[in-house]
Amino acid sequence: MAGSARHLSGGGKGDACVSLRGRGGGNSRREFLSPYPKIDSLSPYFSRQEMSLDIYLGPMFAGKSSAVLSIIRRNTFIGRKTLCLTSSLDNRYGSSSIVTHDRESCPALATKTLLDLQQLTDFQKADCVIIEEAQFFTDLKEFVLKAVEVYHKHVICVGLDGDSRREPFGQLLELIPYCDYVTKLKALCPVCRDGKEAIFTFRVPGAPTEQVNVAGADQYQALCRKHFLAMK
Repeated sequence: MAGSARHLSGGGKGDACVSLRGRGGGNSRREFLSPYPKIDSLSPYFSRQEMSLDIYLGPMFAGKSSAVLSIIRRNTFIGRKTLCLTSSLDNRYGSSSIVTHDRESCPALATKTLLDLQQLTDFQKADCVIIEEAQFFTDLKEFVLKAVEVYHKHVICVGLDGDSRREPFGQLLELIPYCDYVTKLKALCPVCRDGKEAIFTFRVPGAPTEQVNVAGADQYQALCRKHFLAMK
């Protein structure tokens, strides 16, 4: 595995994510307004002193990456060493960052598999491990359970709960029986345009039909139940 991840912690010149990158590049301390709930108001994760597993899931465009950055901000403030992991399959905005659709970003280690990372010094030193795009990892369940119950880490998994057929995607749902806390994030239906929550990922006609197909708004929408069923 080439490269190593940077820890995110407060109080030093080498900190990777004291401020987040916004539109147009450059560093910014500006908070981006978002329709999504503040993650630190949802979960008791930040008050925990021992190992834990939290899961944040939902359709595309539900603010999952924004949720990750919210957690990273809080971890940075309290000095909790954090290792951020993302799938190397998703390189739409760069291969070594967690990036929101608003182009807000934070450094991450992009990888195809997870188990080998347990040997990294960065993993050994981390208090918290965040796994974004968790649905893409075929060794997710084994890695997460070892990270939590053997290495006593706080682990946060973030990803899709289902594909565009509403079938389970990867191993993320298999971790629910083991988790401390699970939150389903939701988008807003672009067809209703009245604030109705979008809970399913819809593949637009003509898009590739493989389950693993990394793409954005040109091939996918998040829809409410009514419009998902109408467009099937």
